[in-house]
Amino acid sequence: MIEFCDVTVKFRQRGSAIELCALKHINAKIESGHFVAVIGGSGAGKSTLLKCINGTVLPSKGSVLVDSIEVNQMHTLTLQNMRRSIGMVFQDHQLLLRATVRYNLLSVLLADYSLLRSIGYALTGFLPAQDLDQIRNLLQKLALSEKIDQIVRTLSGGQQQRVAIARALLRKPKILLADEPVASLDEKNAKEFLTFLKLMNNEGLTVVVSLHNVELAKEYADRVIGMRSGEIVFDGPPQFLTSNERQRVFA
Repeated sequence: MIEFCDVTVKFRQRGSAIELCALKHINAKIESGHFVAVIGGSGAGKSTLLKCINGTVLPSKGSVLVDSIEVNQMHTLTLQNMRRSIGMVFQDHQLLLRATVRYNLLSVLLADYSLLRSIGYALTGFLPAQDLDQIRNLLQKLALSEKIDQIVRTLSGGQQQRVAIARALLRKPKILLADEPVASLDEKNAKEFLTFLKLMNNEGLTVVVSLHNVELAKEYADRVIGMRSGEIVFDGPPQFLTSNERQRVFA
């Protein structure tokens, strides 16, 4: 479970004494296994909300808890281990564009290898069978099996985003965060991406995704959180997101 307890996040502009309030007194609980869409315009606080969950951004006030453990009180090593259980997908993919799909996925696993194992791979190129099987199984689920040795920059935007999903899922996380993942995709690829997230959610993965598109949020999420100016102005099932509620979020 993810819990926000009176969370406020303030940023100080570089070279200025002015503080900007990105989140204001956020209180919310996200139960395990849910698919939550966070909607709102630019600057509403969606990205900051997601980054608080994996500890990339820490509250100025209040607490964020993941599985009853307070993120902002974790020691560095504990925080690093917690982040391994939380996958993250970004709008800009954050892939190695000049490397192959295989290497982009392998680089995630290499980060968890022991020094001896990493040296062994560097010298021999040998990859344990279970790791290679895991990569191939993920790519098969994402209809990317034939792209395993293709250079990432030659893939379409939708294919690159699917590689980004595979990277996020390699460590078998309990939670997947996706920050505006379909903003640069056409409708077909956006729905394809969200359909796969829904499939993973049906298998038990907790999904929290920020979106601009209300219709996509209503189609795929079982709960919608609407944000405006750093505050939650709507929180409920998608069928309760009426035109009046939308106006409160986006007006």
